[in-house]
Amino acid sequence: MEAFLNLAWTPFLAIFAWLTNRIISRLDALEAGKADSGAISRLSAELHDIEKRQDKLLHTTVPRVEFKGDVGLLHQRCNELAKIQEDKIKDIRLVNGKEKHKKE
Repeated sequence: MEAFLNLAWTPFLAIFAWLTNRIISRLDALEAGKADSGAISRLSAELHDIEKRQDKLLHTTVPRVEFKGDVGLLHQRCNELAKIQEDKIKDIRLVNGKEKHKKE
């Protein structure tokens, strides 16, 4: 039995090393596809410039400042509604099928 264990650990180690290499290569492929922080900040700056140009054109039905304010108020209202709903749920009861048909 001891001789078998001495010889058996080598294939298991080889399989483990192969799986580890596959996982590492997949992680490297994912990392290669990510954008670096410089590219993200450059895109953010370009988006900000486009928003400025749009504000200068004033070619919207609602001014952008008012629109952003409305969106901010909607987010606040959604947060308030979520908190209210959380406050309403205080007790959760689990009912079995047998107890469901019994009269109290």
